[in-house]
Amino acid sequence: MMPSDLFLRAVQTAEIELLGETLSVMALDFHLAHCFWQRRQQLCASFGCELIEIYVGDRLVACDRYQASVDL
Repeated sequence: MMPSDLFLRAVQTAEIELLGETLSVMALDFHLAHCFWQRRQQLCASFGCELIEIYVGDRLVACDRYQASVDL
């Protein structure tokens, strides 16, 4: 699968919510979460937010607040 196709799949299957200055993304799996982490700056610019938090299930796997990707 091409990287752009994979990102499109990630966007189509995720729950995305803007909470103030934070973009909260609930990805289906770690592979799709990684797609969001790779494009975090583009996503924040598009949504006009400062931070992004990426979850798989109820587990926070990456967060710009700490400039860290815990599991990706």
